[in-house]
Amino acid sequence: MNLSIKAIIFDLDGVIIDSAPDMAQSINKTLTHFGFSSIDNSLITNFIGNGARVLLARSLATSLGYSDVLKITEVVSSDNKRMEVKNLPNDFPVNDEDFAKMLSWYIEYYKAHSIENTKLYPMVLDLLEFCKNKNIRLSVVSNKPAVLSKKILTLFQIYSFFDCVIGPEDTGKTKPAPDGLALAVNLMEKTCEQKISLTNTLMVGDSYYDIQAGKNLGCLTCGIIGGYGKIKKDTLQELSPDFYLDFAGELKEFLC
Repeated sequence: MNLSIKAIIFDLDGVIIDSAPDMAQSINKTLTHFGFSSIDNSLITNFIGNGARVLLARSLATSLGYSDVLKITEVVSSDNKRMEVKNLPNDFPVNDEDFAKMLSWYIEYYKAHSIENTKLYPMVLDLLEFCKNKNIRLSVVSNKPAVLSKKILTLFQIYSFFDCVIGPEDTGKTKPAPDGLALAVNLMEKTCEQKISLTNTLMVGDSYYDIQAGKNLGCLTCGIIGGYGKIKKDTLQELSPDFYLDFAGELKEFLC
């Protein structure tokens, strides 16, 4: 399989970097700081992929003993000015103000401890260098705040490979909405000063949110099953990405 790809949009966590250990540590530090019990790191890893707000809400609900926490997600507020958590239990004991304080504390703690145990996935650097040499445009669209993504990419000395790094604050929406991906394509077009066809654009991600966002945009999609988004072959049959790989670094072998 040879792909004629002109632009690649990457998810960050579980695709370019394995950040689960630092995110789990930061969540548990937040929980205990505010007087709640810590939870197993593997549970937190399963919650990664839909933004910091949802990650904290699911983890907090788990700490409080609630079940079926995966239904907790986020939506655009009624005034269309912010994102807010949806589907919290009716008797959830933490009000919006206190949750906002917890979220702010988590983000600040994670900023300070974001690469203590985080590492690049295998062959990622080789892939980025290959794409640069082939003039394939690159971007990152994550449900993580862009300020955190940019910091991590900078610390790993790979930020310069990307034309843009997009987070939910840039569009007011998270994946699976395609808005962040559409903005990335627009910015990549401005950088290379030419039109980028969606038929030559690839979204690479490890979760439902990534693949569905690519489908919603209308570009090609690649599911990563070696990350921690828990995409498996049976799930892929439902999502129907164009193809899948164990790790994003393997993509180099298929690019023209």
